Amino acid sequence: MCESKNKTIVFIVTKRRVDKITRTMKREEWSTVCIHGDKTQQERDWVLQDVEGVKLVINFNYPSCSEDYVHRICRRGRRQKTETAYTFFTPNNSNKYNDLIQVLKEANQVINPKLLQLIDSRAGMFRQQKGNI
Repeated sequence: MCESKNKTIVFIVTKRRVDKITRTMKREEWSTVCIHGDKTQQERDWVLQDVEGVKLVINFNYPSCSEDYVHRICRRGRRQKTETAYTFFTPNNSNKYNDLIQVLKEANQVINPKLLQLIDSRAGMFRQQKGNI
């Protein structure tokens, strides 16, 4: 399997950052298109025609609510094809770890042990901070 031929969707919170990352990827000669609310309907329709065969979904930022997360990853899985989703967390949205775990449990998905370790380490830091007050 040639990784360079696998299609990937990357979800990013801001339109400005979408445009910046798209420009950077094009400079590096990646075949890249973007979609967001400032695009015309014609541009959006054209991009959406190209999403068949997506194998990987990357959440550059965890969305503000779990329903948006489910919408992002499930829209690609409607044809019963196996896909992989990666999600990045920042210190600003690390409180969403448990939301993701709930979504994964409800969907009977495997929970990456590293995610559970992140939660454990975060809980340990909270207990240390609380003890220092």
